[in-house]
Amino acid sequence: GFACVCPYCIEEMRKQNLDWRNEEVLLKFGRSSALRLAEDISALLRPQENNLLVYFLGIAAKDNARIGTYLECECLPTNPGWGYDYLPLTSRYYRNLTNGPVLNMTGRFNDWGDFGSLRPQAAVEYDLFFGLANGMRPNIGDHFHPSGKLNRAAPERASRIYAKLRQYEPWFSCAKNLVDIGVVLSGALRKSPTLVGATRMLSELKMQFDFIDADSDWSRYSMVILPDEVILDDRLAELVKKHLAAGKSLLATGRSGLNPEGTAFRFEKEWGVKYLGECEYSPAFFRLTGEFASRVPDMPLATNTKGLNIEALPGSTVAGKVVAPYYNKHWDGVYAYYYAPPNQDTELPFLVLNKQCAYCAFPLFEGYYQQASVDLRTVLAIMLEHLLPKPLLVTDASIPSFARAFVTGNANRRMIHLLNYLPELRGKTLVVEEELSLSQVKLKLRLDGKTVNKVYVAPGKQQIPFSVAEDYLSITLPEMRGYCMIVVEF
Repeated sequence: GFACVCPYCIEEMRKQNLDWRNEEVLLKFGRSSALRLAEDISALLRPQENNLLVYFLGIAAKDNARIGTYLECECLPTNPGWGYDYLPLTSRYYRNLTNGPVLNMTGRFNDWGDFGSLRPQAAVEYDLFFGLANGMRPNIGDHFHPSGKLNRAAPERASRIYAKLRQYEPWFSCAKNLVDIGVVLSGALRKSPTLVGATRMLSELKMQFDFIDADSDWSRYSMVILPDEVILDDRLAELVKKHLAAGKSLLATGRSGLNPEGTAFRFEKEWGVKYLGECEYSPAFFRLTGEFASRVPDMPLATNTKGLNIEALPGSTVAGKVVAPYYNKHWDGVYAYYYAPPNQDTELPFLVLNKQCAYCAFPLFEGYYQQASVDLRTVLAIMLEHLLPKPLLVTDASIPSFARAFVTGNANRRMIHLLNYLPELRGKTLVVEEELSLSQVKLKLRLDGKTVNKVYVAPGKQQIPFSVAEDYLSITLPEMRGYCMIVVEF
């Protein structure tokens, strides 16, 4: 929101006994004023009743979904304020907020006010195919020159891009994203280390997921994730209780699951652990144990974050333990204790599994954001395999971690969307220049009891041989470049 100190706003704040000198109060009043104006306009237009496309810039997405008829997601990934982490976050939340369209608004330029740049065709296609695979509609922004003359290069490139997208419209139309997992927000959706880390880890593992909150329908999800910092107030606690009572699974990390006072886990029995306090080790390390030890290198591995001390309850399996350093990093006024290697194993649990829940005592997602540790991602993979043994989509090493995969569908077919592009940091700017090739890509799609009629690659409908076993369709995609849509008809 934007603060306003015009005479009208100052007078109104004085009437409400608000301190306009307080920046936080000023911003809150500005947001409420913008929302009040939007609500007044909406009441006048009655957009749902009159079938109007109405969106209000500057108010929250949830409010827009309530008083408008569609949503906009503005994202220039070359601008650091957005980057290539914003659209993956936002799309998975916005697509379930409204029954109207969600516009994926990218641009032909690198940033606002940039008249002289034309992003590579592959870069804009990546933005738009990503959005389409997440239920969004494509939009390419441009600047109109004050002379009124069109720069033909920009519309010609946009025309080529739209022509390519249009070929897939019969399969994008009326398709909805299919997911297994709901990732619970601790507050407003934001590009925080935890949420960016969660998005990247789950995307790299090719999991199908939404971002949800207390207003979402949790019944859609066979599994929910409480990432790092989801404190359970009464409303969230009731949703968790109902989810677990339905026999569904739950994954939590870090402080997630604690009561608002931060003194105990709200569902201690279900979590399978007891809260003992803050972990004093900094840095802290971990080792996986038992059957899981071979999944990571045989050495103490960094958590990259501060965690909790917990005790595993009877019936829980300790799958990893905390390793203490020689000393914590600190400065004693003379010496800097900077090099703090691991010293000895402790009995403090790092990873605990039980029948319905998996819990990691450290903020796993923030840890991945800090150092992109593949070993931390392996810990998440172990937790997911334990709780979700039959995910919607299964891939192997034939598709790289940076590629993205989505599943959409309707009553008669399912679509697998594969995107193989790589944003590269060149100096100060992230750039996508080329579509990247893949060959012999092995995929498995859970069928949920449906009978497969045929499998083909859109838009040309080249058929792909397939096999079915244990409710999974198995295929090998001979080759692809950039974006590929595989259609499974029932």
